[in-house]
Parts: sequence; C-alpha cells; structure tokens
Amino acid sequence: MAKEQTTRRSAGRTNQPEKVGFFERVKNYLRGVRSELRKVTWPTRKELINYTIIVIVVTIILAMIIGLFDLFWNRLFYYWI
Repeated sequence: MAKEQTTRRSAGRTNQPEKVGFFERVKNYLRGVRSELRKVTWPTRKELINYTIIVIVVTIILAMIIGLFDLFWNRLFYYWI
C-alpha cells in the first residue's frame, strides 16, 4: 500500500496580497503614472501645431456637412408637411 502524503498549510496567510492603506495605494498609483509618462514619446512643437490644425479643419468640415444635411432635411420636411 502506498503511503499518503499530506500537505500542511502554513500558519500564516496563503497567497493573499497584503492589505495596504489608502495613502499607500495613492502613492503607488502616482508612482506608476509617473513611470508610464516617462515612457511617452511627446510630439515636437511643429507636430503639435500640425495636428491641431488638422483637428480644427476636420471639425469645421464635419460641422459644414452636418449643417448641410440638417438644412436639407429641414427644407424637405418643411415643404412636405
């Protein structure tokens, strides 16, 4: 007959993370944010200006398209009803 092996648990905690206070968690979070921000490749001033201009132009074009659709449907329903 084979001998049975029994495993004993240690008296301490088993695979549970240690409880950390609120301020310690905030401090750890801010450290993580800071380390991630160091990894970011920030755009140059020229790139930032170009991207800003692109966003403004695309926003104006989309606003004009939506305005034209609104005008079209408004006129259509105004004369139809």
